Amino acid sequence: MGNTKTGSRFSRVLVDQGIQKGDIVLIYMPMVPQAVVAMLATARLGAIHSLVFGGFASKELSVRINHCKPKVIVSANVGIEPSRTVNYKGLLDAAIEMSDHKPKTCIIHNRTGCSCMSVSTDYLEKQNEAAYISEADMVKGRDLQWSSAVSDAKPHDCVPVGAMDPLYILYTSGTTGLPKAPVRPSAGYAVVLYWTMKHIYGMEPGEVWWAASDLGWVVGHSYICYAPLLHRNTTVLYEGKPVGTPDPGAFFRVIQDHNVTSMFTAPTALRAIRKEDFDGNHSKSYSFPKILLTLEILSLASPCPSPSALSPPTKILPQLALKLFLFPLSIKSPLTNKCMFTNNHWCSLPLTASKSLCCREICDHETLHWCRETFKVPVIDHWWQTETGWAITATCLGLGDEATARDQSIGKPVPGWDVHVLDSDNGQEVSRGQLGNIAVKLPLPPGSFSSLWQQGDRFVTTYFQKFPGYYDTMDAGIHHPDDFISINARVDDVINVAGHRISASAVEEAMVNQGDIVECATIGLKDSLKGHVPVGLCVLRSGVTKSEDQIVKEVIHCVRDSIGPVAAFKSAVVVSKLPRTRSGKISRQTVAAMANGEEFKIPPTIEDPTAYSEVREALQRAGIIS
Repeated sequence: MGNTKTGSRFSRVLVDQGIQKGDIVLIYMPMVPQAVVAMLATARLGAIHSLVFGGFASKELSVRINHCKPKVIVSANVGIEPSRTVNYKGLLDAAIEMSDHKPKTCIIHNRTGCSCMSVSTDYLEKQNEAAYISEADMVKGRDLQWSSAVSDAKPHDCVPVGAMDPLYILYTSGTTGLPKAPVRPSAGYAVVLYWTMKHIYGMEPGEVWWAASDLGWVVGHSYICYAPLLHRNTTVLYEGKPVGTPDPGAFFRVIQDHNVTSMFTAPTALRAIRKEDFDGNHSKSYSFPKILLTLEILSLASPCPSPSALSPPTKILPQLALKLFLFPLSIKSPLTNKCMFTNNHWCSLPLTASKSLCCREICDHETLHWCRETFKVPVIDHWWQTETGWAITATCLGLGDEATARDQSIGKPVPGWDVHVLDSDNGQEVSRGQLGNIAVKLPLPPGSFSSLWQQGDRFVTTYFQKFPGYYDTMDAGIHHPDDFISINARVDDVINVAGHRISASAVEEAMVNQGDIVECATIGLKDSLKGHVPVGLCVLRSGVTKSEDQIVKEVIHCVRDSIGPVAAFKSAVVVSKLPRTRSGKISRQTVAAMANGEEFKIPPTIEDPTAYSEVREALQRAGIIS
């Protein structure tokens, strides 16, 4: 793929198309090295990149094109998924047709001679398509071929920028409302990301880091692209899924084969693996000692536990433990070697090799303990948001925090974040151990967003109006006496049952204790007596033979035993899937609106919209709704 010269040459291509400091370049690409090169080349010029998640279809892409008004769009002919190819160029053409704003130029990376994943090859053959991907149709006068444009270009130097000049805008993955585009300032972001790699995640320069996310989300921006490269770590790009590419052992194969030191992933991915491979048989086909030799603690970065604290399989190598993390300035790309593809379409932007794993949403109790039992490693969670750009709370292993964090906590406030839990009614701080709205006292630390793109008033009213002097995270949680923080739900996901504030995640935590549930959700159903009552939605792991009635009885018993009668939890149904966004969030608000007979709009980020009709039918069969 090339080295630093590729980025500087692509900068020249952008300049030749009229891109200057402060202009917008929209990137709509699959998980390929060219996407990272486009990001770095844009930053090199002091221009602003807006990378749109590839899961968005034409309509949502057109909304973003209209909003940020890019001069240039960078895209590809196709993306590759386990059972299909995604026609990026066709989606882009349709989006531009819908959009009032028309870009001057589209630069298209044509992936030719690139064979599909094994299952994708079967798919293509069934569709009577070629085993190799064909080039996209180009629009005369607008579209440029990436390879020919770069090959003819000369390098371009970096352009100096101010500390607060925007590096990128990134549309949030929220499940409701119009998209918001936080603006990321340059200098503080670069400095703080460099700091986090060592002091939060415990990485050393030269080691291999894998953030198993997507470049279209904030994790991809911060921890696939910028942080590891600034810290001189190899970063892995993976165009695939945790299951189905080709089996639930995919993650472990990549970890083992490529000497990954640290990995950052989402509980959604772990739940998918757990659902398909509950006994961990696929992971066991990869040598654990080899993984432990090439992977240190996969977490937010702390010293290894003492040998006496290690489980028996880990005692073999007491100096090595796998830490599982559940959650600029003009720069020159520090890429020093060629980017590589394997048969499963992952690639690395190398420097050297190998240490940990992290997750970016709250990990449920059952999945957390399944990981510990299956992989015999510490499992640690942390918490942050698109707006913050890096962790608000974490177990800072590089600062000496122990890897054995409190269960269901997301760590302690990271240096720079002054975290408080406030009463939603009067804005006063609640007592330690009490549920409230989590807010951060101003000023925000370096790396945080500086505004919303072209929405300055919305920036103030959304985040700073409710609690003057604070940033409103819009998450509900608890600050424990020992300084650990727990996230219980989005503020909108707290269910008011007869005046009692019941956290959706607390109910869900009790539900999964039943043992057969791999993931679940709780929604509030309107009730004439209590205001709202919680209803559970349960997805079972593979191989469960109990009847649905028995499962529901056991779930209700677990919730009443854990939370008590105050939860008024008397109803649950079994479904095969939940409406999740492609970033892993369950859209509880829209499901609740549907169940309550209210108007709702299915968010464009929902991976499988048919989940809504399945949930409705299950609730109707159970007599919960009419």
